[in-house]
Amino acid sequence: MPTLLISAASTAEPTTPQLEAQLAVSLITLILLAILLVVDIKFLRDSRRIAKSLDLPKGQWLRQIKSLAFDPAIELLVVGVLLAQDLVQNWEHVVAGLAGAAVGVLAGHYRFRIQYVRAVPEHKAIIFVRSREEYVALIILVLVRMAAEQHRIPVVGALTLLVTFLLAVVVFESIGRAWFSYRAYKHDTSGLSVGAEASTRG
Repeated sequence: MPTLLISAASTAEPTTPQLEAQLAVSLITLILLAILLVVDIKFLRDSRRIAKSLDLPKGQWLRQIKSLAFDPAIELLVVGVLLAQDLVQNWEHVVAGLAGAAVGVLAGHYRFRIQYVRAVPEHKAIIFVRSREEYVALIILVLVRMAAEQHRIPVVGALTLLVTFLLAVVVFESIGRAWFSYRAYKHDTSGLSVGAEASTRG
């Protein structure tokens, strides 16, 4: 096996600057992904510990506000790179990307509405719930992601626009869901902040 690797390397063409740049971007992306996943795992453990202390009903789960940005960040690193490559092709792909972004934000708002339960300001967290509608939405999103991942398979014509559309849906669904969740948290806790300030002044 080592001999085969050496012979393959010797017969390979010299690395061009473009390939070197791509390898550098891929390496940086992998490092950032690894860092995000490690930090996200830490937040997940903390969230489970807090949820256990709150004795949440079955089907409910907790997520800290600081960790809301991890899902969009991971999607941007994994899928956003492919989307960016598509968008620079021509204006048709830009239009497909914008359409996918709009649908993705709507899908993110829908998932937020069926998930969001309430804010937990004392832990700077949000309680979400899993419902039948959430599972249906998740299955649809998984199918969309599977279709979007076919970007690696050569496609032509209108199919390339469909891939761009699906990639944008995946990215902006995650961004929209995180944004709407954060906005709802700020809305639910704004009254508490005002009340605390008033009581302090009093």
